Amino acid sequence: MAFSLCWTEESLARYPWKFELQVAYELHGKQVKVIWTVHNHDDHEMIYSIGAHGAFRCPIVHGEAFSDYYLEFNHEEDAPNMPLNKEGQYLRAHGTKPLKGTRLPLCYEEFKDDVLAYHNLKSDKVTLRSTKSDKSLSVIAKDFPYWGFWTPGQGGAPFICIEPWHGHADYEDFDGDFADREGSERLAAGEEAVFSYTIEIG
Repeated sequence: MAFSLCWTEESLARYPWKFELQVAYELHGKQVKVIWTVHNHDDHEMIYSIGAHGAFRCPIVHGEAFSDYYLEFNHEEDAPNMPLNKEGQYLRAHGTKPLKGTRLPLCYEEFKDDVLAYHNLKSDKVTLRSTKSDKSLSVIAKDFPYWGFWTPGQGGAPFICIEPWHGHADYEDFDGDFADREGSERLAAGEEAVFSYTIEIG
C-alpha cells in the first residue's frame, strides 16, 4: 500500500519547491515497514525535513495503566534531552530529563513540558514494554539522528508517540535561512531520497 503527496500551486506559496512524498507500507509477519520516498521534481536543490509521528496504544493490555509501561532502548544511553520553550522552539541548553541506561519509565508528569527529544542516541530500536504483562511494540529506525517521545501534557491519553526524525523545530534564537537550520536535509534537482523504519508487534 502506498500514498502520495504532490506539490500544487497552493503549496508553492508556502513551500517553494516542487516535491512528491510517497509513503508505502509493507507487511512482513509481525512487522510493518514504513518507507518514505522524497522526490525533488524541481530544477534546483530542495531543502526539507521529515519525521514520524506514530502514536501507539498505551496501555496495550486492558486493565493496565500508562505508568505500568516503560520504553526500552537496545543500547545503554547517556543523553540530555532537548528542552522547548512555551512556543515550541528548542533551547540551546540541556534539559532536566536526561535519558540514562536502557529504560525510560512512563508517567504523564514527564510530558507536562511537551515532547522528550534526544539527539544522536546510540539505540536504533525502542520498545514499549509493560511491567505487568509480556505484550510489547517496537520501533526500529536506523540512521535517524533524532528521536522524540510524546503524549499530551495534560495526561490521560491512552497512547505514546515514538518518533524517529530527520530534523526538528527551530531553536529559539535562530533567524537564518531554512537551508542553514540544524536538521535540514538537502536533495539535488531530479533526485530522490529514501528513508524507512519498522514497527514490530511483540
